[in-house]
Amino acid sequence: MHPITDLPTLLALRAESYGNKTLLSHSDRCYTYREMDEESSRFAGALHEMGVKKQDSVAVMLPNCGEYIVAWMGIARLGAVQVGINTDYVGAGLAHLLELGEAKVLVVAEQYLPAIAEIAASLPKLETVIVAGELAGAPDLGPQTVCSFSSALRSDCRPPEVELAGTDLLMLIFTSGTTGPAKAVSISHAYCLDLARHLIRNFEYRESDVLYSCYPLFHTDAAILTYVTALVLGATAALGQKFSARRFWSDVRRHDATVFDFMGAVLAILLKQPPHPDERRHRVRLAMGGPKPDNWPEFEARFGVKVVEIYGATEMGHPVWDPLTGSRRAGAAGRIDTGRYELRIVDQADNEVPTGTSGEIVVRPRFADQHMSGYYRDPDETVRAWRNLWYHTRDRGRVDEDEWLYFEGRMSDAIRKRGNNMSATEIEEVLQGHHEVVEAAAIGVPSELTEEDVKVVVVPREPGWRDAQGLVEWTRGRMPEYMRPRYVEFVEELPKSSTGKVRKAELRSVWDQGTVYDAGDGGRTSTGRWLSSGRS
Repeated sequence: MHPITDLPTLLALRAESYGNKTLLSHSDRCYTYREMDEESSRFAGALHEMGVKKQDSVAVMLPNCGEYIVAWMGIARLGAVQVGINTDYVGAGLAHLLELGEAKVLVVAEQYLPAIAEIAASLPKLETVIVAGELAGAPDLGPQTVCSFSSALRSDCRPPEVELAGTDLLMLIFTSGTTGPAKAVSISHAYCLDLARHLIRNFEYRESDVLYSCYPLFHTDAAILTYVTALVLGATAALGQKFSARRFWSDVRRHDATVFDFMGAVLAILLKQPPHPDERRHRVRLAMGGPKPDNWPEFEARFGVKVVEIYGATEMGHPVWDPLTGSRRAGAAGRIDTGRYELRIVDQADNEVPTGTSGEIVVRPRFADQHMSGYYRDPDETVRAWRNLWYHTRDRGRVDEDEWLYFEGRMSDAIRKRGNNMSATEIEEVLQGHHEVVEAAAIGVPSELTEEDVKVVVVPREPGWRDAQGLVEWTRGRMPEYMRPRYVEFVEELPKSSTGKVRKAELRSVWDQGTVYDAGDGGRTSTGRWLSSGRS
C-alpha cells in the first residue's frame, strides 16, 4: 500500500478510523477527528463559492484556535495554499506578507481588523475577508467583501473533488526576517508529512500521546511538529496560546500532555522558577526542541521529563537529532542523521574544513521531499541559499569525529572585538548559568577602538536585582577575557517574536539608551559606572 501523500485524504481516513477521538485540544474547544473533517469540508465549500481554486492563496491571520485548523484543512481540501500570517505584524511589514503570498482571501480574527484596514487599499489581489469574531463595529475595509467565519461554516456547497499530489504546495511559512524582509518558505504536502513521520519514528511517539505546543500555528512547531504529527499518528494535538513560565505546567496538566516542544530559553526559564509541589504532577515523558541548556540533566531530574534536542530549519527539516536511547553528548545539538542527510562545515569559499573546525553548516537531503520547494516568488534567493547544491543554513557550528554537531549560533550573530570573533550564543549560555539570571541576550555594539564591544541585556530572577558589577566579575574564569561584557542592562523581558526569537536588531538600535552599566575596559579594573542614558 502506497503511503498517503496529501493532508485532506489523510484527515478523511483518520475521521473514519478515529471518529470521536479528540484530534485538537484547545482552551476554547476540543475537536474530534470527525468534527474537524466535517467542518473543514463545509469551509472548503464556502471558499469554493468565493472562487478559490487549486493553487490559489488564502491567508490566515488568527491566534491559536480551532478555527485556524478548520480553515487550513478547508484550504488544503481545494488544493489551495495556506499562507500563515504572523499576528505581530502591522503596517508595511504586514502588507509585505500578504502581497508576497498573493492572498485572494484572508481569514482574520476581529482583533486584527484595524491593522488590515490600514493597508487594505494597498492589497488589490485581496477580494474577500472572512472574520472570526464579531462583525459589528468592524472598520471599513474598502472594496473587499466581508463575511463571518460562522456564516462560512453554514455553507451547504459541496466542495469539488480535487486531485492532489504530494509535490503540490500546502502552505507558506514566513522566515523571521532576521537577515532582511521575511521570505516565504514553500512547503509541499509530501515534505510536511515526511517531517511528521520521521519525528514519530525517531522519538517513538504513540497513538495515545497528547502533543503540546505553545507556539503559533503560523510556525513549523505547532503546525507540523504538533498538529500534523498528531494527525499522522492518530494522536491528539494540544495548543496553548503563548509561553508563560507561570502557567506552563498547569496548561500541560489541563491538556494531559505527554510530549511538548520547546525553543530558545524555555527550559532554562522553567528551571529558574521556584520549586512547586505540583511541578511533577503531569504525564509528560519527553521534551523535544532546541537548544537544550547545558544543565539539561538538572531539568530532567527535577521535572521527570527526558530532554532531546533537534537541529534544523523550516527550509530543510531536521538533519540532526539526539538519540532517544543511549548517551547524549554535552554541548552537542545531536548526531547527524547520515541515513537521510549529508552535512558539512565549510569556510567562506564553501570548502569543507577539517573535523572540529568551526564554519558554516551546510546540508542536503539524500531523498526527495525532505526540504522546501523553494522561496515563494524568489528564485534568486532560492538559488543563493542552495548554491553549490548545498543548503546554506547561515548557522555556525562544528562537527566532531563521531558526527555530533555543535551549534555555535547564527553567522549574523557573531561579535568581533579586538580581532577576535565570538559567538553571542556562547556568552549567553555562560550568563544563564548565573543563579540570578533567567535569560540573557548578547549583542555587539560600536566601540571607540573600532570593531565592537560586548553588551548583555539581562532578565533577572528577582526584579530588583541589579548587581551588574558582580555579574561581570562572575564571568571571570568562565569565558575568555575578550568575551567578557563591557555593558550590562537589566530588563523585565527581552523583545521577542511570536516564535520566541529575541529581536536583536531592536536591542542594537537602542543599545545606548536607558540605564546601562559600563564596566570600562572589559571589567579588568574597577572603573565601572552606571550611565543614565547610555554612553556619555
